[in-house]
Amino acid sequence: MLLKNVYKSISQTSRLMYNYSVRKRRPFQSKLVHRNALLDELEINKEKLPSEWKIIRQEFLNDNKITENSVDAVILGHCISKNNYSLGSSYINFLNKENIKFTLAASGKYFKLLYFINKEDRFVSGNSIKKDQEQFILKKFGEIRQQHKILDSITLEGSIGALSLTHEWKKCLDLLNEIKVTTTPNGNAYSNIVSAAFLNNEESLGWSLLQEMILYNRNIDEIVYFAYINYLKKLKTGKNRISQLEKLFVFLEENDIVLNSSGVPLKIAELGKELDLETMSTRVTNKGMCTGCNNYLKKFRLTDEEFAELKNTLFKNVIIGKDIFSKTDPKEVGRFKEFVDKQEEFDVVLDGLNVAYSAGTGHSTQVLSGLVASLVSHFVHQDKKVLVVGRYHMNQWHKENWNYITQNSTVFLTKNISQDDPYLLYCALNSGKDTIIVTRDLMRGHKFLLKDPKLRILFNKWLSQRQYQLMKVTGPGKPIFRYPPAFTLNAQKIGDNWHIPFKDMSEQINWMCIKCQTLY
Repeated sequence: MLLKNVYKSISQTSRLMYNYSVRKRRPFQSKLVHRNALLDELEINKEKLPSEWKIIRQEFLNDNKITENSVDAVILGHCISKNNYSLGSSYINFLNKENIKFTLAASGKYFKLLYFINKEDRFVSGNSIKKDQEQFILKKFGEIRQQHKILDSITLEGSIGALSLTHEWKKCLDLLNEIKVTTTPNGNAYSNIVSAAFLNNEESLGWSLLQEMILYNRNIDEIVYFAYINYLKKLKTGKNRISQLEKLFVFLEENDIVLNSSGVPLKIAELGKELDLETMSTRVTNKGMCTGCNNYLKKFRLTDEEFAELKNTLFKNVIIGKDIFSKTDPKEVGRFKEFVDKQEEFDVVLDGLNVAYSAGTGHSTQVLSGLVASLVSHFVHQDKKVLVVGRYHMNQWHKENWNYITQNSTVFLTKNISQDDPYLLYCALNSGKDTIIVTRDLMRGHKFLLKDPKLRILFNKWLSQRQYQLMKVTGPGKPIFRYPPAFTLNAQKIGDNWHIPFKDMSEQINWMCIKCQTLY
């Protein structure tokens, strides 16, 4: 308390000098603690004078792991990570005033800072960047290019962000190709160029790069959708704008995309008002009825051909392919394959450990095995053939419950170091497209191992329609599930009405309903 009162009684500059002198006399025992304290110091005071920045910069340099080449990038990086762009701008002004030369790393961070400062105004609102900032970006990038013929992917991606804001945004295409020499560009780099393409009326280029993003499984930043809608606002004929808006909806539908915030739907509704379209926020009931237009949303169902293609590809590339051998014993996979091939088709494939530990990890084996036994009993009473996949150590579970499980279901146990997912997927797919999978695991890792975007979407839709997630088991032993929805959670058109799903702040799915009477 006394120290706090002392701090309050001195100026910010004096305070920093005091801290500096104390640290000189009594160094921190841990460099990490030292660095974290310095970062905390940045957060305490939002605005800083050049004299304060000078002391802070020297403090960072006292850390053995921070050098003259990295110090400015470290400080700017912290400002960016905390979304404190005014603090970052203050530090840039200090560097310019002191004539401190920007290193390559610091220049990359500065580009990021300028990008985040101007991102919303440029891509969300569609305004042009300020002339002085545009000139600085182009000048600084020109200097970097003169000094460094080869740039690393991180610097290239940062440069793309800044250049995408300028009238020379097409230079980003060359930088994108440079990144591709060593790695796949990230989603931000792609999103920046796509957004710039739309805002500069290069629609076909924008769509072409979006298809690349889907191919490489890159996340699409929402600025892309804002930029596209701003592009549509500039088109002359209303009919053409409606058709182009539906092009966006079709893209969302075909690629199984749920918008990540309510911002884009609000922008769509704003455009819809200009086009005299009926747009409304709506609710979709558990049975799939839109309360806005009273239409029922469609439920996805794989065709036999799609299911066969998905099944064969998963077997070959994910489940019994080389990707799984590093995590699962190949001999065990072969033993399981032989085991399943000799069995009849299962109606239910149950992830034993996942179900057991849904109650938490601190329970006795009697509680854990009781949960699995309750689920087996539930499905057996529905005359369903059940497979329980688990680990060898489950043999040591509570004897009475474990006996019930083994006598009323088929059980396959793997080594304790193995992964369960490949076995669950193998059996479910081998049993047919209507088999139920009981697990809370979303199995995202297996979806991403599928290289073909179409198959990733099919896998996601198939799993979303066949997966039961256990919520709890009531006192009488009745399981309560989160069942698959009665409709598909993706953009879709029913009659004249498009239904667009989006997530709110709490990650809940909301819907907007838009009436469009056009070609689609």
